[in-house]
Amino acid sequence: TECTTDNFSDWAGPFNFITKICGVTCADPVVINSLPYIDTNNTANFADNYDGNQGNACNTTPATINYLTGNDAFYNYTADFTGFIDITLIPTNSTDTRSSIFVYSACNISSNSCLAGAADTTSEPRNINAFPVTEGESYTFLVSSNATGSTQTVNYTLIIQKYNCSKPANLEIKTITDNATVPPTVSPMITTTGVTIQWTDATNTPTSQYNIFYKIQ
Repeated sequence: TECTTDNFSDWAGPFNFITKICGVTCADPVVINSLPYIDTNNTANFADNYDGNQGNACNTTPATINYLTGNDAFYNYTADFTGFIDITLIPTNSTDTRSSIFVYSACNISSNSCLAGAADTTSEPRNINAFPVTEGESYTFLVSSNATGSTQTVNYTLIIQKYNCSKPANLEIKTITDNATVPPTVSPMITTTGVTIQWTDATNTPTSQYNIFYKIQ
């Protein structure tokens, strides 16, 4: 350190330290600055600092299971608009069962009911659709699991985006067979390397765009 002009202190150290990982606690969450937001992660990268009850109205199946006994990943989003958002938690593998996604308005989770939530014992996507947000308000998203066997930690993709349109209808994908191509006159088009799908747009005009996610069973 240069204490005064040309007057330097003696060297000190080195000092070893480890920086805190964002998302390990509710007080130091991963901050979501803008939408859409996508994070592919594993709760093994965080910690198990909270094992309390998830609270009421959390939409858990079955309702008697506590889905906060595994590792926890905390996210925080301050809404920059008033409207609705969609929240999707997609388990990565078929073994990533018993995962959960909960929404709270504060960090005192044990005494706060969920604003919304989704959790069950399967590895299917967890969806919270058309969740209302108010500009300037902060929301805590908590990803965790029910720690049973290998589900202390789970791999996942978290997707949070604005809810701008109605969901498409009549989505159809025909059976895919090996070494076969559907004739061009048939829609959707399916080959061994790709697929073209179609749907009925909510506005009955082909102007909307949708993100489509698939999962190999």
